[in-house]
Amino acid sequence: MKYFNFELLVFVCVAASCFWTWRCFVLKKHFLLMMLEKIVLKKQAENENLTFFSGRILQQLSSVLARQKKIKRQQILTELQKGEYQPFLQILSDDVDKIGCLAHFDIKKALESAERKIKENPQNVNLLILLGFLYVNNFDYDKAQIVVDDLQTKKLNKWQKAYFLMMRAKLEFYLGDMHEACADVLNALRFFKKQRLGFEEAGAYGLLGEIYRACAVYDLSQMMFEVAQNLFDKMNLSAEKAKISALLGMLLAGQKRFKEAAAHLKESRNIFKKLKFHKAEAEVVNQQALNYLLTGKNALAMRYAQKALDMHIKCENIGGVAQSFDLMAMCASEKKSFKQALQLAESAAENYLQVRNYSAYAESLFLKATLFFKSNNTKSAEKICRELLKLCSEHKTCFHIANIYAMLGNICLQKNNLHKAKSWFQQSLAREQSDERYAGAALDYFNLALVERKLCNMSEMKNNMEKALEAAKQSNDENLCAIISKQIAKIS
Repeated sequence: MKYFNFELLVFVCVAASCFWTWRCFVLKKHFLLMMLEKIVLKKQAENENLTFFSGRILQQLSSVLARQKKIKRQQILTELQKGEYQPFLQILSDDVDKIGCLAHFDIKKALESAERKIKENPQNVNLLILLGFLYVNNFDYDKAQIVVDDLQTKKLNKWQKAYFLMMRAKLEFYLGDMHEACADVLNALRFFKKQRLGFEEAGAYGLLGEIYRACAVYDLSQMMFEVAQNLFDKMNLSAEKAKISALLGMLLAGQKRFKEAAAHLKESRNIFKKLKFHKAEAEVVNQQALNYLLTGKNALAMRYAQKALDMHIKCENIGGVAQSFDLMAMCASEKKSFKQALQLAESAAENYLQVRNYSAYAESLFLKATLFFKSNNTKSAEKICRELLKLCSEHKTCFHIANIYAMLGNICLQKNNLHKAKSWFQQSLAREQSDERYAGAALDYFNLALVERKLCNMSEMKNNMEKALEAAKQSNDENLCAIISKQIAKIS
């Protein structure tokens, strides 16, 4: 019996010692994780080009760091605080850890390294997920889509699935598939909350806000943005908070609450100005220009877009340059300066193509087609529409192809090619109904009514006018309802 008690005592002592060793390691790891997060976020607050953050990778890095001797740990942390990451890379053996660490300090080098390593080991799921995020971060959506397609064929664990869903959601949002994007973000968000990944959780709420804004669910969009903003505020992340403030500004502008929008945009710009984040500030200036354009203050809009253009050129931000040219083209169009607008739209398109933003490139081409159409150059307008159809077949974009069909319908209508015009409008209508874009469907029904009128099919004309009004009411666009009601009154 005494021998048994002695064995039990030894077992308890060994178990207690193991537990205490494990507990000390966990506490050490948690402390180092907080240190790493603090260092990375501090560096991001000092440099707007450092935009990659992964709580999961930092957790893995803290585990590696916890196993190092005290002197080595202190040396690595000291070097990281100076922005020197090479000593840390030297102790990392896993490729994902190495590239993940590098991504927090130099995204360009991390992307080059990830592309090189994935060729050596194409079945490494963790590396594929990291590469996909780097592509999304770099706005290279075509390459990101290839990664997503590859990952969809593989078995993923809970961690991998959460990050994969978030990556896929960003792609779906870019491509305009809001329903799937929303579902994926919500699934990823549950995991991020459970694992207490604050940065990822806030980012998910921010993306939900953008999705709901695109779907015109304004109350939910505002709620999501405010939750994201509060989370970033608790983490003392001024730049991320400023980004959400700018998104709130554009949400309010979409609701025609222009004064409130201006206040949010001003707040965002002031934060970026204080941080000396010149590229981010220039992007907000573009948004201020758009807000002025929507309020009809064309001269102010042009002035702000020109200011943003100068800032983006100085920062060498090609995407921002393209957006500024786009806004200036819209301003020139409002003044009916079609020649100037066409030149500006062409500059926008060239810059969007340079950064492979095919969605925005398609929008710029469509603006050119619209400008040609307004200046009665239907031949050039039709040529661009044909180019757009080819572009949309070659690249996935969020550009609404129904717009092209409607434009081609209007070109045929102007040429009095009625049967062809009717066919294009019907194709546009089918796509608008499929995407539940009721305002677009209303315009298609209205255009079909015009075609039937020219064909002397008066009953069909009246039927289409009534359907146009019904679709306009579903869109909640009071101005569109008033225009269509007025037209119906004329033919009654």
